[in-house]
Amino acid sequence: MLQQSQNGLLQRHMPGLDVLRGIAILSVLVYHGFYWSASYRLFPQVWVQRFVYLTVFGWLGVNLFFVLSGFLITGILLDTRQNITYFRPFYIRRILRIVPAYLFCIAILLVLGKMHGSGLAICLFYLTNLMTLHPFVGYGVFWSLSVEEQFYAVWPAIVRFLPIRAFFPFCISLVVVCPVLRLFSFSHANVLGDVHMATLLIADNFAGGAILAYGLRTWLWRPMHAAIMAGILVLVGLTTIAVGYRFGILHRDTATGAAMQTTPFLLIFCGMVLFALIPSIAGWLAKRRVLQFFGYISYGLYLYHLLFFDLYDWLVSRSLMPAVNGRFLILVLRFILSVVLAIGFSWLSRRYFEAYFLRVRSRPKASSPAAS
Repeated sequence: MLQQSQNGLLQRHMPGLDVLRGIAILSVLVYHGFYWSASYRLFPQVWVQRFVYLTVFGWLGVNLFFVLSGFLITGILLDTRQNITYFRPFYIRRILRIVPAYLFCIAILLVLGKMHGSGLAICLFYLTNLMTLHPFVGYGVFWSLSVEEQFYAVWPAIVRFLPIRAFFPFCISLVVVCPVLRLFSFSHANVLGDVHMATLLIADNFAGGAILAYGLRTWLWRPMHAAIMAGILVLVGLTTIAVGYRFGILHRDTATGAAMQTTPFLLIFCGMVLFALIPSIAGWLAKRRVLQFFGYISYGLYLYHLLFFDLYDWLVSRSLMPAVNGRFLILVLRFILSVVLAIGFSWLSRRYFEAYFLRVRSRPKASSPAAS
């Protein structure tokens, strides 16, 4: 039986998770601002090459978002599992939280002429992650939103109808099977989809968060136990990276990397979530106001930031300024100006646009720590 109300680790507001969101979005910004925007090989300074190359790990911020989604969404669903009005309130809240800003971003892309025709339909139906070979390349961050929406489409039914005693083994099986499916797809010309974008192949990220949500409602109740489990997860994740490094676990173009690249980071991120819930650590994280602010605007900032990188590049090409490749100071300037503008725009969106829909959305009748 699930009795989440007795677990002191779960609160109405969990500031540690806001901090993790902030870390995730900052990681994505750094990745898109440096490694994704310029070839590190074109910089003459060795230290600059190494810095730009290391920012590639910022893409893991998306995986951290997936783990957080798996944890929070599963918590909401487990807490309301017995409610008669189970599906309707959940989907109303998700639609009002996600769709308005998403459609606003699409509208901006339409006005700018960056989206049209079948590409619009692909985005509206959240299929971007499945259309990697389509002539319409798409807007860089939409693939992960498609993954999220596909997860929302099927996960509530799984939580509702799967016997609760089978839920934990089911999530464990996803964590085990997904790397095998990634290896199979990689070895057969991506027959099951892109190993880093197909929802089925990266479902272990959501399952990892779901395992934490279930564990915190059944047996993982004491802060000491959570700290021990978090330490074990982080240690196993780091050890896996150290052992697998020589086998190419960090490189996508190897079979080992295709199958296992994200697995050790999944363990580390699950450990981070548990650490963030421990009262003493949560109290310290509650004082990290800057990171909480980035967590507060994370959805809009994730949606809009590439628009401002594109705006900078358009202005640069119009004014015949030097390109960023090979010019580190210009790349840094581009990053600072674009991100500052994106932060301001995202705050306005969150405060005056997204907040309207958050106020009018229906709320669950039962009090739920995860729902907050």
